[in-house]
This record gives sequence, C-alpha cells and structure tokens, in this order.
Amino acid sequence: MLTKAEDGRHALTLLRAITEGCIAEWKHLDDDDARGSLFFSDLTAVLAEALLCADLNYLYLAEAEGQLELYNIMLVHLGRIQEAMDYGLNYVSTPMEALAIAQALYG
Repeated sequence: MLTKAEDGRHALTLLRAITEGCIAEWKHLDDDDARGSLFFSDLTAVLAEALLCADLNYLYLAEAEGQLELYNIMLVHLGRIQEAMDYGLNYVSTPMEALAIAQALYG
C-alpha cells in the first residue's frame, strides 16, 4: 500500500478517486448488511494515515486521533529531537512504543 511506502501524496490522489466514486453512488447504497458502513470506516482510517504520510497537518491529526506514537515519530523525522524525547518521556507507556521511537531516532 502507498501509505506503507510513505507515499502519502500518491495515496491521497488514489483515495480521492475512490472517495469521489463512492460519493457518486452513495444514494444507491443498500447498507442492510452494514458492509457499506464498514467500508467507510476503513476508508476514514486509510485517509487519516495518508494525510499523516503526506505531511498535511500530521502532528495535529496524530495528536487529535490519539496516535501518540506516530506523533512522536514525526517529531523525530522533523528533526525536533529534544521535543520528541521530552514527549516520549511523558507519554510513552509501552515497550513497543519506546522501541518505535528508538528506531526512529537511530534509524
């Protein structure tokens, strides 16, 4: 997937086309089995990830969505190392979060 390759801008282009197609057909959606709702729930998550990868307000979005690990990793990628370290000391709560931040710092 494009978001896994950190190609957020291309992912957004593709997701825009998908979203526009879905909006055009929205009125014909039969959601008795809730698959349509699940699709849009998944689409929302992928759009958020693409926005984060595309550097569009990613710090605000990551923090607002509670994606503190992503927030901290983006601080590292921006070169805001001291801020990332301070944030990590205050908000990292699991060994996996600490590992992800350490990998971002040394990767």
